[in-house]
Amino acid sequence: MQKIRTAIILFTLCAGYVYGAPVIDGILDPSEGYTTGFYLDLNVERAGYADDRGQIWLYHDLESRDIYAALILPVTLVDNSYGDNSIGWVDDAASGRHHNFEDLINSDGAEFELFNNDGESVLHFEIDYFSENEGSYFSEIGGIGQGDDPENLGFVTAFATSLEYNFNTLDLILTEDSPEADSEYNVANPAQSDWVFDVVYEVKIDGDIFNCGEFGGMDIPLVHASPNKIGRNKVYPENTGEPIPEPMTLVLLALGGLITRRFNR
Repeated sequence: MQKIRTAIILFTLCAGYVYGAPVIDGILDPSEGYTTGFYLDLNVERAGYADDRGQIWLYHDLESRDIYAALILPVTLVDNSYGDNSIGWVDDAASGRHHNFEDLINSDGAEFELFNNDGESVLHFEIDYFSENEGSYFSEIGGIGQGDDPENLGFVTAFATSLEYNFNTLDLILTEDSPEADSEYNVANPAQSDWVFDVVYEVKIDGDIFNCGEFGGMDIPLVHASPNKIGRNKVYPENTGEPIPEPMTLVLLALGGLITRRFNR
């Protein structure tokens, strides 16, 4: 699997400091500092490659040396619609699966792995997409490989997901059905119109784990989407090496449902 670790990424990350650091809240805001993005081909277990690609956005803050990343999955693979208001599931999905709120609890997750310039893994962890405990809803992290060391896992200083954003920032606590929307994800109820249907993982890593010259790149080894619309639960993202226009350009091009729905109403 191709790793996202090239000299070009180092250059563009370091050059992007003028935009300011992103806010780790579970959504990709065009006004934030993400300036380096790449498309991801998504190899779905027992189904082959998805027609639509994912995105990985990166930013390196030169002052703090912190690394920021946002992973966005296409709604044709998995989304934040569920219950009676599911969009593109069951008969419209190749997998034939339904999507219930219970499917999202302690189920989905994404792995992140960071490398130094020598290609050595310095941090490997998973963000659990959505968890619940006594009426509180949140995302969690767990260690894998190098990340099993609690000291290393402590370098993950902030993380969030888009469903967590819907519940805790928008205060839309919908535990049965997601907002009613049409096939283009246009929400019927104006009070719920900011609901984010895109599955997004966002994370911040303390730059003390390596300085600017030592950062080699980031890989997304595995995404667990259970269920998804295409095939089995495991999804293996592969970096295409194809850059994505900066977020503000995406808005102008109306590319990417997350951005256009939130900022072009």
